[in-house]
Amino acid sequence: MIIVVLGFVIGSIAVLGQQSKHLDEVFQRVARSRDGRCITGGIFGRPSVRFTYRGVRILLDVYSSGGEHATLYTQLHFSWPETDLRLEVFPERG
Repeated sequence: MIIVVLGFVIGSIAVLGQQSKHLDEVFQRVARSRDGRCITGGIFGRPSVRFTYRGVRILLDVYSSGGEHATLYTQLHFSWPETDLRLEVFPERG
């Protein structure tokens, strides 16, 4: 029984490690493309990227909805000068 539990734990950590590695690689590519700085998340953390765009400091990071079926969401933080407007970002369709 202990061997089964140990195998499950090791397998789960390996899967988390692969997912985290992929997310870190994506954020590192964003940092390189924007001449920014990436802080990798490792196995249990989440990555972030800081860069400047047209004189505005930008922070790109990820947060989790939490709970049993948690979903990761991407957040983009920066100062928005228009207080009565909302900005939404959508992927470009080709």
